Parts: sequence; structure tokens; C-alpha cells
Amino acid sequence: MFHLICQTLRQQCKAVVFILVSVSLLLLNGCSQAYVKLSDGHVEQLRNAFVGRDFIFRTNWHDGMVVYQGKAMNNMYATMYNRTSHTEKNSQKLGKLVARGGDEAKFVDVRPLWSYRLVLKFITKQGNEGYIQILTPNIEHWGSEFYEHMTDEKTTTAWIERQLSQQTIKFIDSNATINTTLVEPPKQPQLTPVSFAEKDTDMRVSGPSISRLVVQVEPDQVRRGDVVTLVMSYEIDPANKSQTNITETRSLFFDGKILPNYPKIKQDQVGEGYHTTHFLQKIPFKATLGVYTYKGEVCIPSGCNNRLVKFSILP
Repeated sequence: MFHLICQTLRQQCKAVVFILVSVSLLLLNGCSQAYVKLSDGHVEQLRNAFVGRDFIFRTNWHDGMVVYQGKAMNNMYATMYNRTSHTEKNSQKLGKLVARGGDEAKFVDVRPLWSYRLVLKFITKQGNEGYIQILTPNIEHWGSEFYEHMTDEKTTTAWIERQLSQQTIKFIDSNATINTTLVEPPKQPQLTPVSFAEKDTDMRVSGPSISRLVVQVEPDQVRRGDVVTLVMSYEIDPANKSQTNITETRSLFFDGKILPNYPKIKQDQVGEGYHTTHFLQKIPFKATLGVYTYKGEVCIPSGCNNRLVKFSILP
């Protein structure tokens, strides 16, 4: 009997020691993630790269949401490996709505949080303040959650831009304007494949001429609440070195009819060379689904050049 008691105690002691060692290792690993890995100089570079930049939300944004591997997630629970009923329930929760898809905002600060989070503070045009948190990939560990360290080498400006722009926001170029008054058209046609139409009709007469005209819609398949960029690129072939008066006209059509608030006309003076301009259009939440046509036209005193491209609004 005494021998059995001693054997039982030894087994219990081994189990307790194993548990204590495991807990100690987990605590040590957790503590190792609790401090910032980014250098002060790198953080300052990131602030210079993002503070002051304007952008548009591509999705509704709530308190507590995070960007994880380019996706907008409800909260930290949605990034965890160890799935339980508690995790699943909490991963569905959303905090207070801070910004809606299509809202404009500006970054006002960038700070690291622990070793695996970068926090970008923003303020919307409506005056709402909030945060976008970017997380590094989660590394699966027994009994806990651990994320890759956010180092200077990994956390580049380009990497952050990719994480943000895949699903969460769209940066506004300095030479872009935004329109928020697109009115939904009356009919709903069937979707057709995106295609390009109309041949280039360069006007080559005396004086400057237009060549290499390209019009694009980025992206060419969108959903309600998204923002599309109407791009126009062209080259001015000069007859001399003087500035050329130019008129850019953007038109949107649906079912053969031009949409309300269009065309959008911009007049300017440009020099020789290749030029690219952008116009941002928010897709209303009540917009009719279907295929739309974007017509971009460039005119100079010697003539005009235009092209068409189609894009789709999907469910």
C-alpha cells in the first residue's frame, strides 16, 4: 500500500511539474511578444509615409476590427487558431460603427502595439476618430495564439499599403477628385463580360496631337458601396515646347443613356509627354446591378480622341 501511494504521488508530481513548465514557457513566449520590435527610426519613417494621406473606406469599419493577411476581420478572435464555442461566438461580434464604405478619411498617426500590431489612427470627414490595426500572421501554437514579429525588414511601406488596400481602403491620389452623387439608373440589364470597344481615332494635323490614349476602370467589377477609379492616360506629341490647352471629359452610361451628374469635364494646360489623371466615383448602395460604360475623351485645339470601357456592378 505504501509503495502504491508513493508511486501515485510521484506521478502527480511529474504531472504538476510538466504543467508548471508548460505554463512558464507559454508565459515567457507571451512576454517576448509584449514589446515592440520596430525601431524608433523606422516608426518615424512610417509616420512620414502615412500621416496626412487621404483614403476612402471600401467597407464598413467598426471599433475593434483588424486587418489580417489583407482581409478586414471583425476582431482579434477571428484570427485565432484555437477555435472554441467562445471564440466562434466572439469572432462574430462587431463594435461601434466608425465609418461606412465610401467615407473619406485621413491618417493622423501611426504607432506599433506590442510586437505584432501596427495601429494607424484616422479621422473621417465627418469628424469620427478610429483605428485600423494591422496584424502579422498567426503562428499556430498549442494552447495559445502567437503572431510573427513585426520587424523593420518586414514592415515596409509597400507591405502596409498592400495590407490596407486589398480589402479595407483605397488611397486617394493627390491629383484625383471624388464624386459621390452617382444616381442609380432605372433598369437592370443582364451582366456581360467586360470588354474594350472603339478604335483609337488619333487626330494628326499640324500642331500638337494626342496618342496612346488608354481609359480604364479600376477595378472593373465592383459592389455597391465600393469606389471605382476612372483612369485616363494619354500622350501629347508636341509641335513645339509650349503648353497645350486640353479638355478631359468623362462620361458614364447605362443602357445607352448617360447617367445624371455626367459628363465630368476638366480643362487644363499641359506640356508634352505622357499624362495620367484619375476620378473617383462611389457606387451608391442602391445602385442598379449591371454593366456600365465609361467613355474617356481628350480634346486639344487640333482634335479629339476617345475610348470606351465597360465595368460591372455585382451583387
